[in-house]
Amino acid sequence: MSLFTPVSGLLGGSMIGLSAATLLLGNGDILGASGICSSFALAPRKTLTEPSQQWKLAFMASFLVTVRLYMKYIDPEALEDPRLGTDPALPIVSPLGYVVSGFLVGFGTRVCGKLKAQPR
Repeated sequence: MSLFTPVSGLLGGSMIGLSAATLLLGNGDILGASGICSSFALAPRKTLTEPSQQWKLAFMASFLVTVRLYMKYIDPEALEDPRLGTDPALPIVSPLGYVVSGFLVGFGTRVCGKLKAQPR
């Protein structure tokens, strides 16, 4: 498997851009993973029960479904890296590290968004 795949990268990026534009034009919402995840953490009842917010649950579930389908039918070794464990320059991060870093990114996005909205 090659790490440089410009065609699949272009197709995937185009699909993400098209879905972001569709959501913005059709629903008025911005497609951002940190904003969607924070709505689950800050107002889970509203996000799960309000019809105008339920698209967020389907969006997050689609990540899990598409990864499983891709790994089952297209590339079962997609998450295996032959360098893992042999290259000392490649850091090995625990799942907890990914969760913590995700929360930090979301927090920074929220703080910078509020700072940007303030008058100068």
